Amino acid sequence: MGRLVDTMLSLGAVSRQPLQIENVELRALAERARSALHSEAKDRQIEWKISALPAATCDSALIQQVFLQLLANSIKFTRGREKAIIQVGHVVVGGKPTIFVRDNGVGFNQEHSSQLFRLFHRLHQTEGFGGVGAGLAIVQRIIARHGGRVWTDAEPDKGATFYFTVDTLSGVRVDGQGELNKESPA
Repeated sequence: MGRLVDTMLSLGAVSRQPLQIENVELRALAERARSALHSEAKDRQIEWKISALPAATCDSALIQQVFLQLLANSIKFTRGREKAIIQVGHVVVGGKPTIFVRDNGVGFNQEHSSQLFRLFHRLHQTEGFGGVGAGLAIVQRIIARHGGRVWTDAEPDKGATFYFTVDTLSGVRVDGQGELNKESPA
């Protein structure tokens, strides 16, 4: 019950706290998130592949939370693998830099991917993987606040890839409340 209350408080904070927009090296955030998860990964054989990533204009604390959630999921869902492989990289999708977190874990049926981002909804049994089912809902809220989107590509027993964008292109401004908003074309 304590974890559930902590999760609800975290979700509320993500939705309400003003964005602190700055130029950020995304690779540094990914590396810090990996380091913060050291205790969850200890005694496991995990091959980490964190590639060069583009810089972004974003709230570094919130985007680090995105990396924490996605990397924690990868650690959790590769638990049954003799050697886990967790990769962070980027590609260009529709002309936008897109960050991905990929693993060789249990994966899931892509047909159910829209359910992943619902609060307290899970695709896997809790006995095997734990958690309260809020991490990806938090990720989606953070990315939405940054004007981006998050999506998946997965297959059962073949791992999962989570992609996200952060809208840092022209036409984005921070209003007085710290929210990212699209400027209306003049």
